[in-house]
Amino acid sequence: MDIKQKFVEAFKRIWYIQGFNAYPLFLNRAGISGFEMEKVLGYGYSIILNSYRNGYCEMHYLSADLKRIWERVKENLKKDSKYVEKIASKYFKIFEKHEKLFKQMDKLNLSKLEEPELIQLLKNCSQASIDAVGVAHIVDPIGIGSEVEFKQKLLSEIKNKDKFNEYFSILTTPLKLSFLGREEEDLRKIGNLTGIKRKKALKLHLKKYSWVNNSYAGPTEITLTSLSRRLNLLNKEKVKPKLLKTELINELSLSKEIKDLIAVIDFSTIWQDRRKKNVLISISYFSKVLEEVSKRISIPSKLLYFFGIEDFNSINSFKDIKKFKGELEERTKGVFFLLDQGQEFEVCGQDYQTLYKIYSEVEKGQSRPVEDIHGSVANRGTALGKVVICKDLESIQKVETGNVIVASMTRPEFMPALKKASAIVTDEGGVTCHAAILSRELGIPAIIGTKIATRILRDGMKVEVRANHGIVRIIS
Repeated sequence: MDIKQKFVEAFKRIWYIQGFNAYPLFLNRAGISGFEMEKVLGYGYSIILNSYRNGYCEMHYLSADLKRIWERVKENLKKDSKYVEKIASKYFKIFEKHEKLFKQMDKLNLSKLEEPELIQLLKNCSQASIDAVGVAHIVDPIGIGSEVEFKQKLLSEIKNKDKFNEYFSILTTPLKLSFLGREEEDLRKIGNLTGIKRKKALKLHLKKYSWVNNSYAGPTEITLTSLSRRLNLLNKEKVKPKLLKTELINELSLSKEIKDLIAVIDFSTIWQDRRKKNVLISISYFSKVLEEVSKRISIPSKLLYFFGIEDFNSINSFKDIKKFKGELEERTKGVFFLLDQGQEFEVCGQDYQTLYKIYSEVEKGQSRPVEDIHGSVANRGTALGKVVICKDLESIQKVETGNVIVASMTRPEFMPALKKASAIVTDEGGVTCHAAILSRELGIPAIIGTKIATRILRDGMKVEVRANHGIVRIIS
């Protein structure tokens, strides 16, 4: 089977799709970790398809892989209730060496490094980006698989079925703040300071959280001016939601089985957030080295973002990097990557254009006209507003107060827009996903896992988000 046919066959499979503002250099490393985790766990992903176009990527997980991995996790949890926590310990142990590297890099003057040293540092940062996801790649199938089972078990145990969505939202809320929530809490404390103390505190905050606006599309610089402006816009006090989770578990007299599942969901949600933090920090350091390489070889760093895994691994000198310039330029127009059993296949140029037409036709064939869109309740409430489809950083900037954000998935870089939104609707996402976490912290209605929202809804449509019932209704 030739490569083009291999992609055509892949398009026909049943996928779980996540959307990212992303480039191959960063996101393919997250993808390859799904295969490398087999060395540690004895199981992993079999195939991942990435479609990059205009700074946006649709990352395809094989639905059968997600189900199979969740089943393996469940088998291990039956033998050891602390299984997920033990895997997390391995994850943090593996990532420790990269944290040490980052501390060493803080003291380095990259401009003084010789070529071989810089190339080696680039490769070390590449591995850090892989391990930042690493074995924590199991939290995706945990989040998706556990949601389905948790819903079934909760429905079977509660007496008042009308309160299911309310209970579901509370019981799947993590007991700890996300890193974005902690960052905002820390920033808010600075608001109590004035003069030199305030300025000094802002500088320390910037150093601590310089990575927070990064994404799989690369680093985003935060300045003291923008940070100070954001601080001025924050409310002086944040009203914290009453902690209901523990009380509700006791009130409902839930079984040990469902309590154990809640514990797994809670732990996995927090772990996924830590994973994201490590990813964003790794992107910062990887990008710093890449910028230095870019200066020395006179190739824009954004062009280097189109390196995959295998071609990057073949690099041993600046000369090797320069050889790929033409290929990288072709990839900027659109590129497919297929990670199959840990091997990477890539198509760009005219072959990409041909395949993209087939890909679009397959996607179109899966769409259907609907009036109501159904999904899972991440946070309860009702909202009425105009839709803004958020697929890239440019579309995020179009969000106005009261809009309904519709996205494949929300990411940390969505945070400024989420604060303006009246509601969130996503195609994908399990109970551990970013949209679920942030909607609760921000106190706005959210419906996740609709599968079709970005395909059915369009910018400017007026919709009613009935998050108490998991329904998005098109008004006009």
